[in-house]
Amino acid sequence: MIEMTNEYLDYLHHEALKLLNRKGVEAEGYILSAVEKLDGVVQKGNRLFFDSEVVEDVLQKNYCQLLEHGSGLQHSADIITIGVCDMPQYYMKPLSDEIQIMTVESLIESTKFLESSQQTSKGVWSMVPGVPRDVPSQLQAITEFYIGCEYCSNGGNVDTMHPEEAVDIISEMAIAMGGNIDSIGMFTISPMRLGGFEMETAIKNIDKFKSFEISSLPTPAATAPIFITAAWIVSIAEVLAGAVVLYLLSGGKSVFISTGMFPFEPRKMWVAGGMPEHSIMEYQRSIIAKRYNPHIYHTHSMTTSAKQPSAQAAMEKTMGATFAVQHGCRDFNTAGLLSFDDIFSPTQFVIDIEIRNTLYTYINGQTMPKEYQSLDMDWRDIIDEGLENGYTAADTTLNHYKDSIYFSELLNRDVFQKNLIGSDGIFGTDMVKTAQEKACDCINNYNYKPEENKIMEVRRIFNKAWEKFSNSEENPFKNVCF
Repeated sequence: MIEMTNEYLDYLHHEALKLLNRKGVEAEGYILSAVEKLDGVVQKGNRLFFDSEVVEDVLQKNYCQLLEHGSGLQHSADIITIGVCDMPQYYMKPLSDEIQIMTVESLIESTKFLESSQQTSKGVWSMVPGVPRDVPSQLQAITEFYIGCEYCSNGGNVDTMHPEEAVDIISEMAIAMGGNIDSIGMFTISPMRLGGFEMETAIKNIDKFKSFEISSLPTPAATAPIFITAAWIVSIAEVLAGAVVLYLLSGGKSVFISTGMFPFEPRKMWVAGGMPEHSIMEYQRSIIAKRYNPHIYHTHSMTTSAKQPSAQAAMEKTMGATFAVQHGCRDFNTAGLLSFDDIFSPTQFVIDIEIRNTLYTYINGQTMPKEYQSLDMDWRDIIDEGLENGYTAADTTLNHYKDSIYFSELLNRDVFQKNLIGSDGIFGTDMVKTAQEKACDCINNYNYKPEENKIMEVRRIFNKAWEKFSNSEENPFKNVCF
């Protein structure tokens, strides 16, 4: 693996600047017309070329602004945080393992599961893990955000601001819940292009946002060169082009910059989950992007190519997560996802929490109560206590085995019973079945209720939006919103 030295980072940066000056980026439609008069950006046809001094000046000013404003991100040293994302388009039901399209019903069930998991498992972050695909496209982002307001203590979240009118509606719901939508995120389009609905929406509504978040996600061997150094040069060039455009068009509003990359399986022609290259890319990203964004931290995607909880899913997720924690990562995302980010499975999320818990025990060593950690401790009585009759029934063992040993909630640690040879009982409890039961318990024990005065206003806003965009389709929340 390439050593991420300052010399290497400088090399990547300067090569990216050369690329922006030499080849530029392709732009289209509204974006192309919006940037035609920016100082330091030269337009030739549908390509934009960037003056290196202008780019450096913007990056320096933006970095200072980010340092001054802070990020608001808090990561505790005593836990590995874990969460999902809102990309899944399919849902795997906990008991039947049936895979179905992500509907309003399944999205509510998923959100309830995550909310309960947040209450029972330290470090879990709940959210709406997908987009409802059984509602009109104009209402998908609005409905996703509404579900978060109604069923999640962290409030609403949104994947893509679509249509453009959704910006004001979602912002109105956020304000009703006591928050605000003051930032918008987007990805550049590889290779070397500025476009996409998110960026166009950001530029059209540039006065409505206080800051912007932009990331590049090329895939080596598909939308970037197969060699990692060349791919990082493309990734950096793409995101810097987008960041400079947003900064200059907004009059100097902060841009949170994140370089990124996804691995590609050229034999199967898809971005495959669980590839070791992905964990390496995320580690490198956390170092490269620090140059442009002081608030970037190392986060790891628990991806797998498996389509169900299985040995493959456990192997790919554990290998990647182990590499990540060994390189300082203390935040896991995309937990519970299968087939890269296609499917959300509560059962897999429970298993991923177990992977997280076990790795945390590995990196922190055996747990021992604080009063026994001093080197001045007199161990004579404790040692003598079990010399004659053993230590299993000793008082110190009975009093402290629960806080001195990590006990898995899923793994089968039963004694092998030879008298059961020939029967199914010889195998004991199956880990996946235990995880399924725990997932169902989380859903059944859901008890969150939003503040009445806030949610009533959100329901009014959502109902009005539904009437406007639904083309007379039945409101799936009619029993809630009316």
